[in-house]
Amino acid sequence: MGQAAPPGPTSVVTGQISYGWIGESWRLFSVQMGPWIVGVLTLAAPAFVFGIALYAVMLSTMFSNGFPGNTPAPPVGANGLPTGPLNPAGNASPFDAQMKGILPLEFGFIFLYAFWSAFMYGGLFRMAVQQVRGVPIEMKDIFRGGLLFGRMLGVIFLLGLGGYALEALCLAPTGIVAWRHGSGLATGLTAAGGIVLLVVLGFLAYGLLLPAFALIADGVGIIPALKGSARAIKPRMWAAAGFVFVFGLLFYASYLVCGIGLLATTPMIFLVCALAYRDMVGMPNMAPPPQPFYAPAGAGVWPPAPGTWPPPPNGGPPPQWGATPGNNPGQTPQQYPGFPPQAYPSQTPPQQQYPQVPPQQYSPQSPQQYPPVPPVQYPAAEPGPSEETPVNPWQSRPSPPPPSGE
Repeated sequence: MGQAAPPGPTSVVTGQISYGWIGESWRLFSVQMGPWIVGVLTLAAPAFVFGIALYAVMLSTMFSNGFPGNTPAPPVGANGLPTGPLNPAGNASPFDAQMKGILPLEFGFIFLYAFWSAFMYGGLFRMAVQQVRGVPIEMKDIFRGGLLFGRMLGVIFLLGLGGYALEALCLAPTGIVAWRHGSGLATGLTAAGGIVLLVVLGFLAYGLLLPAFALIADGVGIIPALKGSARAIKPRMWAAAGFVFVFGLLFYASYLVCGIGLLATTPMIFLVCALAYRDMVGMPNMAPPPQPFYAPAGAGVWPPAPGTWPPPPNGGPPPQWGATPGNNPGQTPQQYPGFPPQAYPSQTPPQQQYPQVPPQQYSPQSPQQYPPVPPVQYPAAEPGPSEETPVNPWQSRPSPPPPSGE
């Protein structure tokens, strides 16, 4: 690819069928519209050339040999019966005979176009996966599907055989009823039921295999990709079938506008498959979102190299408004008519004026005069015994009375 995706985290699996894929695929297409339009035109160029050639042959045959069903009548006799041989082509017009000869050419072209589609699918689905992953795509990526040619061709033939088998399964009862009862109400109802069943099963199959081609473009084998896609979509297969139906209506509406809308809706098919791969299966190696970087690469150089801020002096003008330095050009800020500046009152509150309080005069406090306190007169203490006189402990006690018998 143009740039290899660095190893990164795996996308978060939401497990939900989102109609937001339509808007996101449109935004991705509009960001890098050039490679996608060239890729779609390259894919459709062989079919366009063959269709123009086939249409020219049909017009030439109609104007030279008659319109479809315009069979020349054989000569008729008097009795009303043909007397000459029928048309050598079996009583068919030259137009019908020539169209039967062109039919093998159509099948041959479809067979060869499958090889061209396999080569282009490899490049276009790989572009879608890389862009959803966050890696820019380039014009030369359109023709880098050679490594995936074998896998894409195998899955195209495998799904083609599966589609023919599904068609035969749904319409076989109509043939059986027509063989036994002929054309009638029963045959018509059986055919209508078979067609409805074929359409419903077809939408379910498309929904189940929505991320399969994106998985193959990312290097997964055919059978693991088909199994992984069906396993991831199966819990939401009816929602996936509804999404395919709505997107099919959008695709058909774009075809009605002279086919010009197909230049946008065809790339959206590849991108929707890649978005389903991201949200339903999980896309590895998602590129991190770009981060703005600032740093000087040297004196006088702008933009600065990563790692340092602010830039050095004399480093040149800053980036334009809204731009990331060194990456994208910025937007010019919108110029609005000038308005005269309005005069607003000053926001500073006025200083509150307080009255000046004269200082108070305090006189020193004179000491308080108390009356004199007379001294306390205590009585004189009696002198105690001296140390030389021994103290009789019984001296202070009274003598006991004498006994009465004495």
